[in-house]
Amino acid sequence: MPKYEELKAFRKQNLIPEYNDSSSEKTMLHREARALAISRLEESARTEEEFANWAFTFTTSFLYYMDYDSLDEQTKNLYRQGMSAFGGISPTYHISLAENAPVIVWNFHSLLVMIQMCFSFMLTDSDCDMKLCKHCGRAFIASRKGNEFCSPKCKNQYNVYKTRAKKKEE
Repeated sequence: MPKYEELKAFRKQNLIPEYNDSSSEKTMLHREARALAISRLEESARTEEEFANWAFTFTTSFLYYMDYDSLDEQTKNLYRQGMSAFGGISPTYHISLAENAPVIVWNFHSLLVMIQMCFSFMLTDSDCDMKLCKHCGRAFIASRKGNEFCSPKCKNQYNVYKTRAKKKEE
């Protein structure tokens, strides 16, 4: 269905008011775009919780970028926090009781989001064999628990730079 036909349907339901040449066409187009996007989110969301998360993410980022010039600094910071909390790869979750112990049940929107979250958990887990190289910053599987470098070359380069920095300080 073409966009103008979808917008006509919204106008028939009085969700979008008609506008004439004297009103600000830009503002009306933004309202139409918001209404259209929210309706699409509502159609594609599988649960109310998923829709609420998507709607919050969309509305926060939309308002932040569309009204940026007119927002005060406190409101901008609030929008930034909202976007960082729910932005991009954020899955939904709920707490469930399993064998008398609470557990977190994750609801991932896609396989990519699940892989990114698992990778993030592995990188931040201190007991995991996956580490970040102290010198180059690449991820690697540690052969021993104390390994901090992906290769002997990185370890040597790190030590050389560290020694040179100490000599400059003296």
